[in-house]
Amino acid sequence: MLLKAIISSVDVPKNTAQLILPEYDNAITGDIPFYRDVVTEENKRDYIGKFVVLAVFGKDFNDGVIL
Repeated sequence: MLLKAIISSVDVPKNTAQLILPEYDNAITGDIPFYRDVVTEENKRDYIGKFVVLAVFGKDFNDGVIL
């Protein structure tokens, strides 16, 4: 399943982010990995608040990857 999400916070060393899911009452996910290493310490502030696509693999929103 693909979901629209907003980046809430970024953990650069782990290459993960916590996401807000606006279509699910602004639920916040746990740490979700990015598909690729795109975020660095220098540009991580540019990503916070941006819309991304979350690919969910199971019934749990934390089982997925940020596209």
